[in-house]
This record gives sequence, structure tokens and C-alpha cells, in this order.
Amino acid sequence: MRGNAATTGGHASALVMTRREWLLLGILALIWGSGFFFTRIAVRDVPPATLVAIRVALAAALLYPLIRQRHIPLPAWTWRAWRPFFIMGLLNTALPFTINAWGLTRIESSLAGILTATTPVFTVVIAHFATDDERFSAPIGVGVGLGMAGVVAIVGADPGELASGSGLATLAVLFAAVLYASSGVYARSLRGTSPFILTWAQMSTSTLLLLPLVVVERPWETVTWSSDSVISTAILTLSTVTAYLLYFQILGRAGAVNASLVAYVIPVIAVLLGVTLLDERLEPQQIVGMALILAAMALIDGRVVRWLASRRATPADLPAD
Repeated sequence: MRGNAATTGGHASALVMTRREWLLLGILALIWGSGFFFTRIAVRDVPPATLVAIRVALAAALLYPLIRQRHIPLPAWTWRAWRPFFIMGLLNTALPFTINAWGLTRIESSLAGILTATTPVFTVVIAHFATDDERFSAPIGVGVGLGMAGVVAIVGADPGELASGSGLATLAVLFAAVLYASSGVYARSLRGTSPFILTWAQMSTSTLLLLPLVVVERPWETVTWSSDSVISTAILTLSTVTAYLLYFQILGRAGAVNASLVAYVIPVIAVLLGVTLLDERLEPQQIVGMALILAAMALIDGRVVRWLASRRATPADLPAD
């Protein structure tokens, strides 16, 4: 589950970010932001579903000993207990990871990183219609409008372009962001579940869900394992485990509002790595789109609105001593 600004509901956090939490946040942003870069390299040799299946299967295997070491109870082995994890595995891991991997065979990693940053925008839209307690406020409505404007700026309005290989990949990555947003809203029903169990169960169910696609791709016949693809797959696997553990640590120490700050940095990291190491070219409309999406995230998050409101406060507005 990716951290996003929309999960905070715009409420202030009583917790603070120390130097340690800022360092952890920076490492987390680097891990999640570089995922597009390493996926772009790996899918040159490994089919998308196979890459994701290896990544999540190994991640689940690495997490299991940690769960046992902490003596965290496992879910009951019943369909009722595991059904929510299958839904989360489908919406938050198997489908979006595979769609993004497929998209990165056709579009650049920097563009994929920018498009995925729309997740908070889609989250508040879905939450508005799917929940009773997360309705639009005026600033959030403006934020959604800015986010959609950013998407239009990037995608364009030419049907011919959208029907091309890169156009379809662009739409696919946007759809993956919608899936991330949907899973974030659905995850409300799993409050109280151990983060370790939630992560491990998602990875485990995703592995099972992806097996039919792996059989279709027949990697034992089609994959040529280059050193770059092996290294990239290994890094993606380790980063999957490390990122979740870091995110939950920040969440516990600094709160959801502060943890959501990572969403602002992920697209920037993706762009920097893509442009500097993969020689990707950032088009003007992509720069405009990223600026609009980041502005949308700021409004949805609520910090900017609260800061402006506090700046406008006059001495008469403040309580007397």
C-alpha cells in the first residue's frame, strides 16, 4: 500500500518529525521513487507478470520469519479470514504492479512516476462517493480539479495518440493509480490488522493470483536473465519489504499526516533517476502536469490551506491570555 496524502483526511497531526523520521522518510521516498527505474530495466528481459510474481513471492518469504519472530498471530485458514487479503492483493499489488510493469515496457519511468502521483487525487474522489465521512471540502475540490488538469496536460486530448502503444500504456498506469486509490479506501475495513500481516498476506495472495499469468508468459522458455535484470529484480524484492517496514515505522512514530509527505517526493525521485540515468526526456507538458498534480496533492493534504489560514490570523483572532 503506497502512502498518499489523501489518507490523512487533512487533519493535523499531534506527532512531530524528528531528524530520524526525516531521514527515514527520505530513504522511503528514494526506495519507492526508484521502483519505476528498476522496473523499467527489469522488464527489458522479464515479462511483467513474472517479474511481479517473483518480487512478491520473495517479499512474502522474507517477511514470514519476521512475523514468526515477533509472535504475531497468523490469520485463520478460512476463506472468510483471507478474502479481504485477496481483495487487497488484487487491488493494491497484483494488478497495479503488473499493469505498471507492462506500461513501463512502452513509456518512460519518469512519466510513470508522475502519473502514479495522481493516486491521492483518485483516493479522495473514490472516498467521497464510497464513504460517509470523507466528503469534499472546497480546497479538496479545487485540488481534484488541478489534478485532473494535470492528467489532461500529460495525456492530451488526441484520440489517435491515446490509441497508440504509448497512449494505452499511459492510460494503463493511470488505471493502476485508480486501483491503488481503491485499495486505500478499502483498507479502512482492515483497521486494527497488524501491518506485518497486512503486507505479508497481500504479497502471499498476490503470488497466487499471478501464477496463471506466469504460466501464460512461460518465463522458463522466454526469459534471458541478464545481470541487469537479476540485480533489478533483487533490488525490487528487497525494496518491497524494506519500504513497507520503513513506512509503518514512520507511521507509528510521526503519524499518518507526516508519513504521507513521502507522496510529494516519489515523482521527483522517479523523474531525476529517469532523466539522469536512463536518458529519458521530460516533455514540457509533463513538467506542467507534474506541477499541477503536486499542487493538487498540497491542497488535498491540507497543510498549505492551514498554513495560509494561520498567516491570515490577526491578534484579535487569537485567544486572550
